[in-house]
Amino acid sequence: MIVAVVFIILGVAIRYCKWYFLIAGYKTMSAEEKQKVNIEKVATLFRDVMFITAFILIAGDLILPWFEIPILLPISCWSYNPDWLNFPCS
Repeated sequence: MIVAVVFIILGVAIRYCKWYFLIAGYKTMSAEEKQKVNIEKVATLFRDVMFITAFILIAGDLILPWFEIPILLPISCWSYNPDWLNFPCS
């Protein structure tokens, strides 16, 4: 869940706060190369990918306990304690 929240924050930061330096290679491009790139579309793509990845992580973490696959249960923080509201996941 923590990673999903980080992905959402990064998606928002790249798209709306214009943290383009987080996009690999963009910071090191020359001014001429930067003019060739439509950074708004690239930033929107990064935001969308981050949001989709976060959604998949959250959905997987919420759905995983119902499948009861013993090898996968330890990766879900909800599977350790049914009273998950009082359990600090890390």
